[in-house]
Parts: sequence; C-alpha cells; structure tokens
Amino acid sequence: MEQQILVQNDQAIPRAVDQLPLVLTLKDAAEYLQYSVMTIRRRVWSGRIRSYREGQEHRIRREWLLEYEASLIAASQSSKEV
Repeated sequence: MEQQILVQNDQAIPRAVDQLPLVLTLKDAAEYLQYSVMTIRRRVWSGRIRSYREGQEHRIRREWLLEYEASLIAASQSSKEV
C-alpha cells in the first residue's frame, strides 16, 4: 500500500492511496501530491490532470489523479534510462 504524507494542523499524517476520497478537490489533490493548489490548478487548465466542473469548482476523480502520478513516475524512469 502506497502512502503519502498529509500535513494537517502542522502535523504529518500518512495518507494511503486507498484512503483518498473517490472525488477530490484541488486542495485534496495538492495535499496528496505535495504541490500547491495553484500548481494543481495549472495542471488542470493545461489538461495534464483530468477534471470536471461542479459549479465553479473543479473535481478530480481519484483514478485520474493516480493516472497523472503514474505518468510522472513513468516519465522520470524513462528519462533515467536515456
């Protein structure tokens, strides 16, 4: 089981992939990937992270976020092979 660190109230809390909600807000995605919310927003705007709109907010399905994370891992591994 993969784990990420979630910082909440200045405490690091491990967060397993299977504990992620099925649908994440930009803030949830940012906490999981340890990016800023603005970075996640830019990735959504550019189409690198799939999302849908619910009112004025973007939502990201868990599998879409994990696909994005897998693409980052694959890209970093292929660049090391060169």
